Amino acid sequence: MNLLMITGLVLATSAPLPVQAPLSTPAQFRQIARHPSFNVVVQPPGTRHILLVGSIDANMAAMFQQAQAHDPQIDTVMIDSYGGNINSAMEIAALIRQRKLHLIVDGRCLSACANYLFPAALSKTVLPGSVVAIHGLSATYYDDGQLKSATESQAYDVFRSSSRTADREVFNRQLARQSEFYRQLGLRPEAHSTFSHYLAHRKALFGTDMIDAAQHAPGCPPAQMWALDQQQWQAMGVKGITAYWYPATSEQRQQLLRDLGMPADYFYYGAGADLEQLCRPSLATRIRNWFVSR
Repeated sequence: MNLLMITGLVLATSAPLPVQAPLSTPAQFRQIARHPSFNVVVQPPGTRHILLVGSIDANMAAMFQQAQAHDPQIDTVMIDSYGGNINSAMEIAALIRQRKLHLIVDGRCLSACANYLFPAALSKTVLPGSVVAIHGLSATYYDDGQLKSATESQAYDVFRSSSRTADREVFNRQLARQSEFYRQLGLRPEAHSTFSHYLAHRKALFGTDMIDAAQHAPGCPPAQMWALDQQQWQAMGVKGITAYWYPATSEQRQQLLRDLGMPADYFYYGAGADLEQLCRPSLATRIRNWFVSR
């Protein structure tokens, strides 16, 4: 971790940044990199808000805790994050909830950010040109010294062997912690279950629920995440949404993808019932896959 002083800003970052001017919003960081390989925790001078930009990991969680301890007057978090480590996200979310902080999404709040930080905040604002989106639960593990990621169904397969007992126990504790987190907030996980059903259909169709651009078929776009609107969040039990921009037209959605540097079809927009109809394999495909798997 590097600590940099940039024109009065105390910046915690995982890598040096080629910047000269003050950075006070996530949008300004996106001018450096749309998909930053760094993560930062910074409080612009003279403000009561703190910026979280980049991947959520143990470094970000530790720096966020230190910033809160240093200045208990911080009342707002501005975020642009594509997600990250689940346990680190829940650590940040617990502090957001404890301190009754407000959350402003400026850009992306995806994956672990959407699952934990967004519902934990006392109030939530989603700025124009921003998106909040979920996907199925994933797990990380080490294999031959390399950090790998697996979907929930893959994790059950990977951790089934006796050599993966420790990984399986970590994964089960993670599931239990998430369930308790949702219970405390009064959240209903139906939307996550809906996305898991969509992934199951993809697995039946392609033999895997990992998604890339090459895995598509009529009626089965390679949607990586589900961009929820305000009513869908409220149906899950999320409270405190004060302002919520949502790309309502095709033009707005295309512009959002361009601005954030995301590929086409990355987000699914729409009702959960329609999502569950995507990628359903035909009876012939299911029979063929069954024989192949024998």
